[in-house]
Amino acid sequence: MVVTEPVKEPEVFQRTRSEFNRWLQAQFDNHYHTMRNGGYRSFLARNHPAELERYDAACEAMRREEFTRFAELQ
Repeated sequence: MVVTEPVKEPEVFQRTRSEFNRWLQAQFDNHYHTMRNGGYRSFLARNHPAELERYDAACEAMRREEFTRFAELQ
């Protein structure tokens, strides 16, 4: 009886994928941090505080959705 072992991905591919995922997460975090703490958010805080909570929730939902979709492409 011949026993075959599962084929493993080379370690360099695993490392590259991990580094890419860390970089990608940092890019998304930076983009949404800027969006959530930029001028429009300050404008809402000053002039429309009731809308600020909805804006923050929408930014977070969009961040999660876009990151999930982008991660599926890799």
